[in-house]
Order: sequence, then structure tokens, then C-alpha cells
Amino acid sequence: MLAPYVSLFLFLSLAWWVLSGMPQPLMLALGLLSVFLTLLISFRLRLVDWESHPVHLLNRLPGFWLRLFTRIVLANIDVLLRILGLRAIDPAVLKLPLPYRKDLSKAAYANAITLTPGTASIELTQRYLRVHALSASHSKELVQGQIARLVGNLNRESE
Repeated sequence: MLAPYVSLFLFLSLAWWVLSGMPQPLMLALGLLSVFLTLLISFRLRLVDWESHPVHLLNRLPGFWLRLFTRIVLANIDVLLRILGLRAIDPAVLKLPLPYRKDLSKAAYANAITLTPGTASIELTQRYLRVHALSASHSKELVQGQIARLVGNLNRESE
């Protein structure tokens, strides 16, 4: 229960110190006081939980970002070839079922699709995600669930 607050304290303290650029003792003390008050208010309002501040995902994030970055680069090359006219554009709108229970997984899935060039999330509901794809190959990748598996592995949710 306290792990999200400890990591949030460290993150907010570091962010305040980096953004303020004032290493004087009085300013550091005021910064720590403001961070402490922010955490106290968020604790009283019960704003911080495992989903709003997912500390438990930190060890899996580098691998997720690396695989997602690889997909983004490959999709960029594909879109470039379509712009240059070397490949055809065949737009489609897909309705993909959501294999997740957690809202964090659903949002991560929609964002990962939108970050990938050639695809854009249009509508997200509790049961499905509507996506615009630039071509049939993008549609095929989405239907095969490659990004869904990537997000599922991140949040440890099975499809």
C-alpha cells in the first residue's frame, strides 16, 4: 500500500529539484514540504493506487518500450513507402474486441495502437476498440493481436 506513495514521493521530489534549479537549503526544504503536502492530500482523497501509479510495472517497462519502439520504426518505414507510392493505401476501420479487464491495459492498448504510424484508435469502450488502419497489412497485424499480446505481457493480463 505504501510503495506507490514512496515512489511518488521520490519522483515528485526529483522532478521538483530538476525543474526548480534551486539547490539552496531553504528552497529544498520548501520543495520537500510541498511534495509532502501533495502526498498527504492525495492519501486523504485516496487518489493513488496501483493503477494510477503502477510501480509494479517498472521492471517490465523497458522491454515493452523497446518492442513498441521497434514496431513504431517498422510502421514508419511502411508508411513512408506508402507515401512514396511504392505500396498501396487501402484504409479500413476495424472493431477489435478488448481482451483485458483492467482500464490501464485498455488505455495502454489504445495508446500503443495510436502511437504506431498507420493506425489510430477512434473509439474505446468497455468491450471493444475501433481502429482506423491505413492498409490491409496494418489491419492484419491488429487482428493477429501482436500489440494486444505486447500490452498483455506488460500488465500480465492474458488474452
